[in-house]
Amino acid sequence: MMEERNVLPQHGGDIYSHKVELDFSASINPLGMPARVREAAIRGIEDSVHYPDPAARELTRAYARARGVPESAVIFGNGASELIRALCSALAGDLAGRKLRAAAAVPCFPEYLDAARQAGSELLMDGVYPAGSAGLPSGRCRNFTAGGMELDLYFIANPASPTGQVTERRRLTELISCHPATVVCVDESFLPFSDREDGLTLLPLVHRCRSLVVLRSFTKIYAMPGLRLGALVSSDEQLLRRIRGFLQPWNVSLPAQRAGAAALEEDAFVQKSVSFIRREREFLTAELEESSADRVFHGEANYVFFHWPDREPGDLGRQLMARGILIRDCSNMPGITQSGYYRVAVRSRDDNVRLLEAIRAAAV
Repeated sequence: MMEERNVLPQHGGDIYSHKVELDFSASINPLGMPARVREAAIRGIEDSVHYPDPAARELTRAYARARGVPESAVIFGNGASELIRALCSALAGDLAGRKLRAAAAVPCFPEYLDAARQAGSELLMDGVYPAGSAGLPSGRCRNFTAGGMELDLYFIANPASPTGQVTERRRLTELISCHPATVVCVDESFLPFSDREDGLTLLPLVHRCRSLVVLRSFTKIYAMPGLRLGALVSSDEQLLRRIRGFLQPWNVSLPAQRAGAAALEEDAFVQKSVSFIRREREFLTAELEESSADRVFHGEANYVFFHWPDREPGDLGRQLMARGILIRDCSNMPGITQSGYYRVAVRSRDDNVRLLEAIRAAAV
């Protein structure tokens, strides 16, 4: 029998290891999967007696049309995580014998640094920026080097995970222009939940900036994490070819391809979701500030990040789990060096009220 390890999960959504009634650990759209997306996925299952299109042509055409990017600039993966790992491997394999120099704005999604380590990175600046800094150095274009050498790869999420804070487009473009030798990967997986998406996304800049890579996810906004679908956009054709070399054949299933193409037509659903999330996020943030939380971060994603004065590490998470409520303990995220940091998804008003009641009970 395999021995169970007493370690925190790398990701949220582990409803299989716990008896969970409400999952606040995975930040998925509480409005659920759009009906047309579900129907498209079902049709994909019915057609799955055939292999999926290895080039995902229907999905690629739909994505290019919806997002205003060339078809040749898009690669799809079995979730954004697969694309992150393929990107690191592709860059590490083109360095003439030396190791990849990679960094990430922290605190951050653990996959960035895990993928870089797996690719043999020799340096991970994963403790440079404090929680709440929104991931960028203060001042204008601070030296972006490691040991006097330019980085090969830099990850930054916008909005940041787990803080939910956004970095303005101007600051990101300044970073990219000042460091043309560094591939800057901007993860916009949660950006569709911000009502400022059009003014923040870097997709319109990809065509004129070869060092920019943009990651997007279908998982969160369309509530389809079990289908696994992410997109990577870049104008660097050579890099894209190398990335494809690290993806397995037929890596995106037929149900995921069909669902993704249908999702790209759900503009009204996205706008409805943004309004719903904004209202519930503001409610949840305000209520947490009135609770015993000693710091609550104001963000623009579909989750709220806060610090709780735990009596012992993980105390709040354990107390809520005893009530069937799973939240994300962020103390194992890169860049977070103390316990008590948690992230909770924004869900329906009834669910959010139930969470808040459980949190208040835990403070007694």
